[in-house]
Amino acid sequence: MSKNRFSVLGLGGTFDHFHAGHQHFLRFAGELADQVMIGITHPKLSHHKLWPQLIETFDQRRRGVTMFCGQHGISAEIIQISDLYGPTLSNSRIEALAVTEETVPGAEQINQARLAAGLAELPVFICGMWLDQTGKVLHSDRVRAGKVNRRGVVYGQAVGSGLKLNEQQRRQLRQPLGKIVDQPNTSIVMTVVIGDTSLAKFRQRGWTYQLGVYDGREVRQDTRRDARRDGQHNLDGVRPDHQLLNPAGHVSAQLWQWLDQLEPAETSSAERPYHLLINGEEDLATAVAVLSSPLQTHIYYGQPQQGLVEVQVTEELKEYVLSILVPSEQQSEFK
Repeated sequence: MSKNRFSVLGLGGTFDHFHAGHQHFLRFAGELADQVMIGITHPKLSHHKLWPQLIETFDQRRRGVTMFCGQHGISAEIIQISDLYGPTLSNSRIEALAVTEETVPGAEQINQARLAAGLAELPVFICGMWLDQTGKVLHSDRVRAGKVNRRGVVYGQAVGSGLKLNEQQRRQLRQPLGKIVDQPNTSIVMTVVIGDTSLAKFRQRGWTYQLGVYDGREVRQDTRRDARRDGQHNLDGVRPDHQLLNPAGHVSAQLWQWLDQLEPAETSSAERPYHLLINGEEDLATAVAVLSSPLQTHIYYGQPQQGLVEVQVTEELKEYVLSILVPSEQQSEFK
């Protein structure tokens, strides 16, 4: 005899960038039924979401759900759904619904449609939302936006109050965070350029970017006539939209807050690039940009004696930079 209340329970969702909140929801459902019928949304239902171009493919999302269910003994039938209702109006095996606190209206619509079709209402079980370490709901759109990882660790919570780096940390961050390139590649999100020389190179060659970060030190210090003549450090015409203080060897709270609050969507659609002038040094701005930017942002900066470095922001790179700036024993994580 089954220990669960139902044979089959239905639920649905996007399940993008499968995170701790998804795990919590599936565990909740798995305790109610012998089998969970999981509807994963068709890509066409995601156009209204934040950063829809960053949503994983259906196969990637299904893989995350399948792997978790298999590892935790949850019997699941996974299907693709193209609307709110999925099979709930036609599949007689579904005996109940599981929803989150935010998707209760969807369950109400389903039951209204069932009544209109002469079917009985399905009992609805509501799962509480999973919160990140700051008490905000953990959503996939915040993972895509680069503000939080899948465990609920908020990057701003770790570094937002400012940090002074030791020599070992600075030495690690001097290593290239990406690959050396001759010219930039197009980003589907945003392109950030850091450093006087790199910014001048982008401007000289007409390469597109949305945000330029510089401190003016190379322009002031390089008095070589050939460098001036060739435009290697020519930032004529650049007027900062904002200035802030970031001392050498520091990640200032001002720097983090400004980059973290920047709206890439607005920046990408602006008629001209934004420019941030740092009073102090911009050397650590690359690490800050990695942690604060949406996934798949491209960041470019100069590596001494090597050339232009292209960094593509990924979840793995964010974790690597976070591990340098904040040792693991100091990180508050949700397992």
